[in-house]
Amino acid sequence: MKIKTKSIITLCLTAWASMPLSAQSYLGSVVDIEGTWTTAKNIKVEENQVVFTDHKDVTHTIASNHGGSTPVKVIHDVLYCENDETMNSELVNKAVKTGQLTLTGTLNNHNWSLLNEGKLDGITSAHFHNVIGDETFTALSNLKCSTLSSVTFEGCSFPNVTSLEKLLYGSAITSFTWGGMDVSNNLSTLKSMFYSCKSLQSVSLKGLNTSNVTNLNALFSGCSALSSIDLSGCDFSNVTNCNGMFLDCGNLQSIDLSNLNLKNVTTSYNMFSQCAKLTNINFTGCDFSKVTDSKIMFQNCQVLQTVDLSGVKLSSKNCYKMFQYCYDLNSVNLSGCNFKEVTSCVEMFGYCKALKEIDLSGCSFKCAENASLQYMFRECSALETVDFSNCDLSNATNHKTLFDNCKALKTIKAVGCNEATITKLKEAKGNYEYLSGVAIVTSESSSTTEE
Repeated sequence: MKIKTKSIITLCLTAWASMPLSAQSYLGSVVDIEGTWTTAKNIKVEENQVVFTDHKDVTHTIASNHGGSTPVKVIHDVLYCENDETMNSELVNKAVKTGQLTLTGTLNNHNWSLLNEGKLDGITSAHFHNVIGDETFTALSNLKCSTLSSVTFEGCSFPNVTSLEKLLYGSAITSFTWGGMDVSNNLSTLKSMFYSCKSLQSVSLKGLNTSNVTNLNALFSGCSALSSIDLSGCDFSNVTNCNGMFLDCGNLQSIDLSNLNLKNVTTSYNMFSQCAKLTNINFTGCDFSKVTDSKIMFQNCQVLQTVDLSGVKLSSKNCYKMFQYCYDLNSVNLSGCNFKEVTSCVEMFGYCKALKEIDLSGCSFKCAENASLQYMFRECSALETVDFSNCDLSNATNHKTLFDNCKALKTIKAVGCNEATITKLKEAKGNYEYLSGVAIVTSESSSTTEE
């Protein structure tokens, strides 16, 4: 059974203002034949008729005015209103010329997945009022309108929707508030929901039912103007993927993840990468104990000064370039993290030029077989102390470049380390002449082991 509701839909079509209606040929629209919805393609609107091919590739030629026995209405590649007596070619033509089309009628719960083939790049706003129909989101994501700056939902209900993937992909929207719309408990993905919304400044997902969402991949990726995010009340307890969630949010200064319940997240690859203005991340109450991949997690957060992961129980195996190019980073708290099966620390702190001290003694650091430590502290030009106490580097490879260009280094702590680990550290020290005076501390009494 199709769900119908009285609806008002407003679209601004500024890009069509100068285009004659009769010359148009559209692909993937919907027509109404005596109340029956038909997905149509190769639509041609002529003076007195509409020619189109239906889903079975049958060609139809039908009168386009209301004088005939079969009234046909075509809403060009976008949305469709059924049984509107004022909807005719003359009205559409007028709307195109004025730049705004307002449709009033009954909106069906229809699958719009074939709608629009990229011909609507001039849409600037869309208004949905009292709409019931899950495919609204499919329609929006298919529009791919780079000029869409405003989307309004009022009194809408989408009881069966499972995905908001690419909902506003690449649009020009400036703000978005969920506003208490009713969605299904089966909503499972917000992947790329706001991807590349370069004009988006503020987002509130407060009230969105996310209890069964598993995928936040690239949720805000490429939102280069974004400065405010409200995720309060969101339940992310079933989320497993946070890859690229805030990637390239170049204007974002603060992110609050406190008490969001991320206990099932397994991968946070690129999560905050390229947030060039980011100065603060609140991890209070977060649990990253199942995360195994945190590579490039904070890469290129150039002005980030402090990262406190002491309470999140991060258990990553892959720390590849995790803090690379965090030029202003001067404090990292990794106590309580679990790095007991690390496979890669390649350039983990590469180019952290303000970092003076790093303590790995409290994070169960142990290299897996053939784990690479290549350039782990590369170009950490202010680094004075590294504490590897209680760490196990026995299986490490490429360890000789650990301290590449760390010319300020004075002390390497290795209290409680096995002989194989101490040997690896000696080899790393001996690889650079400028480290010849560096002390390797192997006991609490401050006695040193020199090469």
